[in-house]
Amino acid sequence: VENITVLDGQTEVIRVGQLDLLVNLSSLWREIVKIEHLILKGGTLYSEIDSTGRKPVILAKNNKEEKRSGISFDIESQDIRIIESNVYFGNLVKSNRTWLTVNEADLKLSISDSLVILTGTLDAHLDTLVSNNTILFANQPVKGKAIDFRINPNTGEKVLHDGYLLAHTLTLYPRFKMTTQDDGQNVELHISGDGNFNAFLELFEFHFGIDLEQINPGAELNIAYNQWGFVNPFLRPYTEIDFEIVGASFSGDDLPYPIENVTVAGNYNNGEGHSPETVQLEIDTLHAEIQHSFVNARLKLTNLKDPVIDAHFISGIDISHFIKQTDNIRIKGTIDADLVIDGRISELKSLHLEGKQAAKGTIRVQDLELLINDKALKVELTSGSTLLNNHILEVTSLVGAYNESAFHFQGLFENLDQYILSKNEMLGGSFALSFDRLDLRNLFPGGERKERVAPKSSMPSLDGLVLNLDVAGKEVITGLGTLENLRMKTRVDNGALQV
Repeated sequence: VENITVLDGQTEVIRVGQLDLLVNLSSLWREIVKIEHLILKGGTLYSEIDSTGRKPVILAKNNKEEKRSGISFDIESQDIRIIESNVYFGNLVKSNRTWLTVNEADLKLSISDSLVILTGTLDAHLDTLVSNNTILFANQPVKGKAIDFRINPNTGEKVLHDGYLLAHTLTLYPRFKMTTQDDGQNVELHISGDGNFNAFLELFEFHFGIDLEQINPGAELNIAYNQWGFVNPFLRPYTEIDFEIVGASFSGDDLPYPIENVTVAGNYNNGEGHSPETVQLEIDTLHAEIQHSFVNARLKLTNLKDPVIDAHFISGIDISHFIKQTDNIRIKGTIDADLVIDGRISELKSLHLEGKQAAKGTIRVQDLELLINDKALKVELTSGSTLLNNHILEVTSLVGAYNESAFHFQGLFENLDQYILSKNEMLGGSFALSFDRLDLRNLFPGGERKERVAPKSSMPSLDGLVLNLDVAGKEVITGLGTLENLRMKTRVDNGALQV
């Protein structure tokens, strides 16, 4: 038979391109329907729940209660093939969509004592998998091996009893159980896998904006996806993912040195509300190294719409590992950080005003040195200490030297986090710089006046800034002369510069 179409109203839900069916009628004497072969080519199954939650009707049920006959037939087939067919499942309420192309499936069917058993292999292509309007997978080859799927028509129970999936070289082991309840289903889904981390990365397209590549072929990934609970067109089940990445290393043209020995372990789940408002991302372990520098962290993030964060970061960083060195510019020194954040990110400012501690930490600088050879400039920061107090970043003390001219700097930024994250936030701050003697002849050499072309770059915008800078020095040396007993107050106020 060819070109069969099944409609639900005006919507096509089933299409059969070609169906070749051969039944052995002699087996009926033994109360067995034996299908010698069933070949389906160019088939389509289209099932989409509309915005009102209405499910499509694939095959209409008879309203009259049917009495079962005393004669029952077993059905079996050793040769069922599905070729070049498509399957689509959608849910407009949850914004879920799945397109799957079956290149070829070789299956066996057995129906006996009200138990349907379907076994075999599957070669398919996952065109698109979208959940809550987010593309999770696209354009991925998928193979199913040793599949054993069972259905009990009397109870409505459906079970994926055995089998595994191959996605590129990653092996996944799914187990699935679904039972009917009221207007929905009780679902239990477990998918586990372990293997090469690069095989997992091949399933996704990442857009970091920087050149980044995982370079350790021995990096491992362990992952377990679990989903259970009641589900219907409107309700989502509880979902969680446990993951662990061990031994990953990343390199790229944008990194001066590779990031090595990356270990990440944690859990992602959609919380008790099964929604973005109750989502939790918890990273128990985060460790990374860049030569002798390291970063350790733990992180818990709740509610993706208005994030609540509980995090602790500890790091010991050689600054030369993060900034590319050139023949003209060299930088070295160490930065140690210990930061704790606990609270709703959008409320850090108000929590500070209420006297509640939500973000705190220290950043210490030791023996930091910057050399710019063509300018004959040398800046040394012997020691420095910075405190984070909610939205206030305070430089309590910074002692250093500019071309061997010692100086002392201190001050604070207010609302720096919101200024970086939001477009319309103001950045406030006040700073003080003091020194005995400051030699600026390399910056302002003086001498004969020469005609020069005005630079193309303009002064950065001062909009959104309210900053005060106090400068006090006994002696400032320039190519034009020497200033003594300098005292200067400067204020930037939302676009205006006042000295």
